[in-house]
Amino acid sequence: MAIIQLYTDKPRYVFGWYGTCGSSSNFDLVTIKQYLVGVYQINEDETSWDLFNPTQPDGIQQDFESLVPGFMYLLVFKADAGDVSVTIPHLETTTNDHE
Repeated sequence: MAIIQLYTDKPRYVFGWYGTCGSSSNFDLVTIKQYLVGVYQINEDETSWDLFNPTQPDGIQQDFESLVPGFMYLLVFKADAGDVSVTIPHLETTTNDHE
């Protein structure tokens, strides 16, 4: 599970793998779209990125709308003036901690 604390003064980039052993449930991105700039998914052929655009008008099809187990994602979060954290079950994130 990832608990992502949003920054107050800059976007936050989170790279991670969705799904853990035995997990098969998707995560609906619409539930957190107010916090997102966009979400990128490496496609099935591993040749390009698919995009979830939270500001895309209704009626225009998204490349995807849920995190699906077995894919890598780059999530870009907006800066938020409040003390906001976003929880995404089954998301395993990377870190730049070199210790």
